[in-house]
Amino acid sequence: MSETFMKREQAATYLRVSKRTLEKWVERGTGPAYRRSGRRTYYNEADLDGWIKEHPLPPSPADGVWVYHPANPQ
Repeated sequence: MSETFMKREQAATYLRVSKRTLEKWVERGTGPAYRRSGRRTYYNEADLDGWIKEHPLPPSPADGVWVYHPANPQ
């Protein structure tokens, strides 16, 4: 079975977060598992899928999911 690895930018897109968010997770040790090769960071797709299952992210506006919260409910 072959493993699929992604660069940080690809992983951020896959997770629907910014590249900077992923960098902060690495700094804090709170994000998905990663591997380094020199100065580059790589993410295994299977590790990302496992992390998503453990840390579900809220839907993004790109999914067409919007929740209306009126400013002054009556």
